[in-house]
Amino acid sequence: MEDGNFRIRDARPEDCAAIMKMIVELAVFENSEDYSHLHTCLLKCSFPVRCLLNLLKLLFFLGLQKDILEPGSIVSCIVAEYKRPEVETFEVIGYSVFFYTYSTWKGKVVYMEDLYIMKEFRGIGYGRIFMRRVAEIGLEKGCQRMQWAVLGWNKPAINMYKTINSIDLTATEDWHMYTMFKPQLLTFVTNS
Repeated sequence: MEDGNFRIRDARPEDCAAIMKMIVELAVFENSEDYSHLHTCLLKCSFPVRCLLNLLKLLFFLGLQKDILEPGSIVSCIVAEYKRPEVETFEVIGYSVFFYTYSTWKGKVVYMEDLYIMKEFRGIGYGRIFMRRVAEIGLEKGCQRMQWAVLGWNKPAINMYKTINSIDLTATEDWHMYTMFKPQLLTFVTNS
């Protein structure tokens, strides 16, 4: 999908560094507990922080490439690019990670895990165009529904979702989303 200086395409291995940077930006934007915890641990450790950060970045980078970009991956990623008028090349300004799941009532579902546009490019309509591309891909794959989660305080995103006639299942049907992270999974499996 292209529109002058803005385009959307499948992610490639050379995009991983930009995607990784935006994943961290998203974690900071969402006040993510995981990001805060990692940052606190790094500040307290005696091992040189820069070395540890570089190691973590490398491990995450390799995992990102494997999980998102290898053939047969269960996760898909597209990127948004923008070409500034003063330069000849496009730069990655956003990413979306999504995958497919299944509803016994509706059939195949595309679940959008992340949709992120860099701050300087928000409020222009790129997020809406980007989200529409995920929806198009879902329809091309035979999906009957698209689903995602949003933090309750993220009013700009919620307002945009309202303009595209999406349904807040917590408000309309009282559905609540639960999760178990690996520690809870291990506890549940070993103590139940």
